[in-house]
Amino acid sequence: MAIIGLYPTPVDRGIDGLLFRVLRALARHDLGFITYARVEFSANVLFFVPVGLLLALLFGARWWWAIILCVALSSMIELSQLLFLPHRYASFGDILANSLGGTIGAVLALLLLLPRWAAK
Repeated sequence: MAIIGLYPTPVDRGIDGLLFRVLRALARHDLGFITYARVEFSANVLFFVPVGLLLALLFGARWWWAIILCVALSSMIELSQLLFLPHRYASFGDILANSLGGTIGAVLALLLLLPRWAAK
């Protein structure tokens, strides 16, 4: 996660041409609602789902700490991008997307843990 979050240039730089060609093709087929902003937001959500899941499994009954840590971790990544990585773009939207992903992961972990706790 640190490699992607703190990479000195945008991580999609190498595939952005292909990505924009795919988005234009989708738009030609009445799927123009699939925009770069939505793809990026979704990618940020998906990026943090496993983080929230693993942290919540580690914390067990205190699974909600996973959400707090995901928000903090995402905030630290974005702050690092703002302060130290001039070619990256820090954004509150990324913090929101990452936090949503972490929350989804934590809730998935909770759903996995509930049957175990109910059996006790």
